[in-house]
Amino acid sequence: GATVKWQAQQTDTLSSFPTLPWAVKFTERTCQKVMGFVWYWETGFYKNQITDAEQIRDYWFRVIYGNWSYLKNNASFKSEYAKSVLNNVSFILGKRESRRLMGDYILTQRDILEQNTGYTDGTVVATYSIDQHFPHPENSVYFPREEFLSVQKHNDNPIGKVENMIAGKNVNKPYLIPFRCLYSRNISNMFMAGRNISVTRIALASTRVQGTIGMMGEVVAIGALLCKEKKCQPKDIYEQYLPELKKALIKGIPSKNRRDFNPVDHL
Repeated sequence: GATVKWQAQQTDTLSSFPTLPWAVKFTERTCQKVMGFVWYWETGFYKNQITDAEQIRDYWFRVIYGNWSYLKNNASFKSEYAKSVLNNVSFILGKRESRRLMGDYILTQRDILEQNTGYTDGTVVATYSIDQHFPHPENSVYFPREEFLSVQKHNDNPIGKVENMIAGKNVNKPYLIPFRCLYSRNISNMFMAGRNISVTRIALASTRVQGTIGMMGEVVAIGALLCKEKKCQPKDIYEQYLPELKKALIKGIPSKNRRDFNPVDHL
């Protein structure tokens, strides 16, 4: 699913909020007593995250404004929100997944669970478990196929796969994402970094988090500099210049003088 960020705040003065006939209808049982989004505010489970993105975003507006209107106007505890104002609603949909592009290697669930070390081009360290999100069962009762709350399913927790726990496969231990996942197999000069890299959908549930994505960006940046230095394409880095890439990655990008740093100078 996808999320729209929103926040409310407590003030010193009374404030009103309109009733909205176009918004999602809430009751005392279904309303959410919150002052802002949390990660589990998530919707679009049964829609296409690419072609239906605008519809998903607009449904979020109907949920957010409808819930806030109920808290301000109809709830038995509305006095608690009498001085609260809705002060920030993002117009950008935060996607947990989108297109995934094909590289020379496709990272799989098995690679993560078995901490595959059979490839030589592991360049991004990842430690997050396979974290899938599903519609919250109670939310499904009141908003079938239009749920906006989710639950997590980590493969290494009690609601994950029992066989993984018995085998002691704790995927919070580090595993490596191959460099071949970070460039396109059919567009010769294209790198990828983020939620579009070459992984299966289940593997994406682990690789999609921001810290891991940030490391992808550093690897791709250094790879691009090597491409410029060697006058080659991303695939050539893997096939011909992998030792140079690894050496540059070990040097890393220092916290000081980043603008003046060129890892090629340190090869």
